[in-house]
Amino acid sequence: MQKRGTAKTFNNAGKSSLKLNINPVSTTSAQITTLCETNKSLEMEVESLLEKLGQAFKHSKILGHLLDIQISGGCRISEVLKITPKDITPTGSILIQSAKKGNQRIVTTSKSSEFLLMCRKLNITPFMDYDRFFVYREYKKLGIIFVSKTSSKMSITHAPRHIFTASNRITTKDETTLSNALGQKTKNMSNRYGNKEEN
Repeated sequence: MQKRGTAKTFNNAGKSSLKLNINPVSTTSAQITTLCETNKSLEMEVESLLEKLGQAFKHSKILGHLLDIQISGGCRISEVLKITPKDITPTGSILIQSAKKGNQRIVTTSKSSEFLLMCRKLNITPFMDYDRFFVYREYKKLGIIFVSKTSSKMSITHAPRHIFTASNRITTKDETTLSNALGQKTKNMSNRYGNKEEN
């Protein structure tokens, strides 16, 4: 199957090879450099957040699981705090009941399935002792912060949602796909997330 933007040629042995068609008015080197720098910056944000996740688990396993769920699904803090045993699947995934009249979605975590399965088995609400103000203070202590172009305020409990969106935007530019992953009803809403303020 011929790839878009390429031309198919044949070498002396009769084997096909791909030759790039370079459009002289396509992406400039400056744009490519900016894109690479942006992607590198986002990857550093993700690495930093994963380090904070490790610190959160050391500080409190419950807090670590909460942050893990946010990172894994780009969840709002309110969505995570209201998870009930009935929202946990037999495989340890979670049915996220979207806030603000959004769409439901299934989130699979990287580190918390065993904890969630225990909560399901024992009929325990995972984060019943936590509220958003406590989580805000704990995240701030850990240095979890995201400054967005679309807001003058620093995001603390919303930071994992921003970084989730930004990191996925590296892979896909389809805002509908991103909106679905975030539980948003319209793709316009996903544009609010993941646009990091530049220094």
